[in-house]
Amino acid sequence: MRLLHPAYTALPGGDTVTLINEATFPKGAVLESKLANKAESAKGLAGLEQSHPAGDSSSILFATMTLTDVAATTKEIHSDFHKELQLKRILLGKVAHAASRAESEALAACWLHQPYVRPQCHDLLQALLRETGHVK
Repeated sequence: MRLLHPAYTALPGGDTVTLINEATFPKGAVLESKLANKAESAKGLAGLEQSHPAGDSSSILFATMTLTDVAATTKEIHSDFHKELQLKRILLGKVAHAASRAESEALAACWLHQPYVRPQCHDLLQALLRETGHVK
């Protein structure tokens, strides 16, 4: 029998190691909480921008997106990652109790596939990173 690193869970049948890593789950929770904070901050800044006069040029922070657009984009990204984190919590609880190897492999595939992170989310994230100057 092969010894496994404690952060990994063994699949039924012995020596196969699943990619569901319990050590990465807290990192996802931290990322989701940071996204929630950023979404709230962007929403607050968008509300603050609406209370200023329209001709005030000092309120322009981005080249092509308004603060309202940034707030909506951040909220959509957070929503997708929040749903995905909820799914990962469920998968993590079920993988140890899988009845068969096929079920374990299906759970691992769901973990890697990230079904709740839509392809549009990747595009929104890329647009937001370009807009803020993090990617050129």
